[in-house]
Amino acid sequence: MKKILSVFIIFVLFFLVGCRHEHSFTEASCTSPKTCSECGETEGDILPHDFSEANCESPKICKNCGLTEGEALGHTFADATCTEPSTCLICGNTNGEALGHKESEWITRDYDLTSGTYVNYKTCSVCFEETQTELITMDTFVDHDDFVFNMAQFYNNMMPVIRSLPHNLDTYFDFGSSSNDEAFVNIIDKNTVSICLTIFFFDDNTPLTLEDFPILDPNEEARLFNHVGIVYDKDAAFIKDCLAEIILLFDPQLEKDPAEQILDALNETDAFLELNGVYYKKVGDDGLMISSKLPND
Repeated sequence: MKKILSVFIIFVLFFLVGCRHEHSFTEASCTSPKTCSECGETEGDILPHDFSEANCESPKICKNCGLTEGEALGHTFADATCTEPSTCLICGNTNGEALGHKESEWITRDYDLTSGTYVNYKTCSVCFEETQTELITMDTFVDHDDFVFNMAQFYNNMMPVIRSLPHNLDTYFDFGSSSNDEAFVNIIDKNTVSICLTIFFFDDNTPLTLEDFPILDPNEEARLFNHVGIVYDKDAAFIKDCLAEIILLFDPQLEKDPAEQILDALNETDAFLELNGVYYKKVGDDGLMISSKLPND
């Protein structure tokens, strides 16, 4: 009986005193508190989950244990454009393909009467982007018996040329006193404040008016012309300079000296002089006609 009592006392003391070894705790996690690797005793609480933000394709996910919470946000796709497929505004993922441009026919702009070039381009009817461009070098400014530029294109190229001459000249575009009057360009001698040269525009010998050319914009659709008439002050010392520069604007193949030679040759004949598809004729003592076709053809 004493022996049994002794064993019982030892057993009770063991449980009262507890484990006497030194614990080796693992780190707490979001699924378990600190835990002794030898005896399994725990200490403290489990840690909270460390969730990443949800994105278009995944819910919130705990970075430590992989537990998920909630649902994926789902993509928010913008509409596809001509150049970009449908794209998620949040993550940038794409869906499908770009729509592609809807191109116009070739459009012409930027006639450069000095270099003899122009630009062909196409635009998209959806996004209005310029989709193709090409620089064209021309041998002539004549096409289908017309000059290829309208009055504004001619004027916008002539204006800086005339103003750059060392004669203190200026230019302006005018339409007379009413919409039925002829459209014309004047060159002004700023020294004497007088008109020294006037250019009139004709289509098949009919004077062009404001109705034929409503807007002074080189890129607007406007009536082309095939004749110009020039009246000038024959006594002005610089007039040959002006006329030579104007002739150069009608022929991309010419240079200054040949242009002056044309003027000299015109003084020797009453007939039209043709060069590179352009016709020139002296009219009286103070006039010059430049045409893309012979009059009345």
